[in-house]
Amino acid sequence: MCRSPQDGTSKMSKSAESDLSRINLLDEPKLIVKKIKSAKTDTFEGLEYDDPERPEARNLMTMYALATGMSMVRPNPRFELLAELPVLLFDA
Repeated sequence: MCRSPQDGTSKMSKSAESDLSRINLLDEPKLIVKKIKSAKTDTFEGLEYDDPERPEARNLMTMYALATGMSMVRPNPRFELLAELPVLLFDA
């Protein structure tokens, strides 16, 4: 399940005050990109999908996996470098 781009521990909700807290089905592609680019992240280096201390990293990786069909069940070498994620998300 994807969580709010503004809080990786909260569900997306249409009743949330900020429109940035959810990705609506009818959002224009440019707005979806803006919402993902402004998503909350953490200060840890690298990416870890299964770390409970990193809900925002997991949320962004889940969004990417759902958009691309990529599996997050096993370690994926494409997520070894944090710097690579923006390229994977926005230059594909």
